Amino acid sequence: MLAQGFQAAGMQCDIQIYHDALSFECAAAEVPAYDICFLDIEMPGMNGMELAKRMRKGKGQEIIVFLTAYSEFIRAGYEVKAFDYLVKDKAAEEIGNLVKRLVNELDVVAKKVYIIETHSRLEKINHNEIVYIYKRGPYSIFVLADGEAQDRIALKDALDKLGAKEFIMVERGYVINLNHIKRVCSRNVELSDGTNIPVSRAHINELKKRIQEYWMENF
Repeated sequence: MLAQGFQAAGMQCDIQIYHDALSFECAAAEVPAYDICFLDIEMPGMNGMELAKRMRKGKGQEIIVFLTAYSEFIRAGYEVKAFDYLVKDKAAEEIGNLVKRLVNELDVVAKKVYIIETHSRLEKINHNEIVYIYKRGPYSIFVLADGEAQDRIALKDALDKLGAKEFIMVERGYVINLNHIKRVCSRNVELSDGTNIPVSRAHINELKKRIQEYWMENF
């Protein structure tokens, strides 16, 4: 059904099937990241929700869709930023619409990039890889899920260049990615890489409002 759905949407796809979470993790360590992962909630050994948490803990940015026979698992998907869920006995009637939305999402993700251009290099950074940005001298330093990059640009100009509502400037010259916020405790923000950024009293209420609005809209 997936192959037919993507073909109907004008997109070729390569589908790999794994019968348990361990098989997937072993294979995923050897191949480039997948664009989309359909995870069955009920699998032998580690279930789909546990696997999704491990993927997110490992900085995985794959689009996740849960397969389940029980709709009560749906809300649990918010914790791992699942794109959607598919109830098995309704799959045949719902998968066409789901695939169309997935194709649109892949197109949106592909367009969300930040380009760093100098006389000697050209570098493309996907928005979802950016955890936060901070100022160091004349440079804006992009802290990524797997390293750093720098652009000789003012922090405010970098924020304008990103042009995406998931980024917000907070106290002490930091721009953070709302997708990488793990928790907000008092006036401190913990990010997915373990970084803690203090936020002033003047900024904390606006930050919490932006987080809630963005999460409600996107997850």
